[in-house]
Amino acid sequence: MVDTIGFKNGGWMDEDGSPSSDKLHLTELITRSKDGREIDDTMTIDGRIYYNAPFVFWHKYAYAPKTT
Repeated sequence: MVDTIGFKNGGWMDEDGSPSSDKLHLTELITRSKDGREIDDTMTIDGRIYYNAPFVFWHKYAYAPKTT
């Protein structure tokens, strides 16, 4: 698990311009799928300065260990 705080105030979280603050708290759980072919990244965002409650989003990546 990755637990991150200390973000720069006034930045954006994504390409859409979702605001963040220096109080943002990001937690990521990064795991490999059962078959080992993919990486699952589950991110929990707690940014209560701009959002009413924490929210979760998820990305799936192909696992390619021999790429540069």
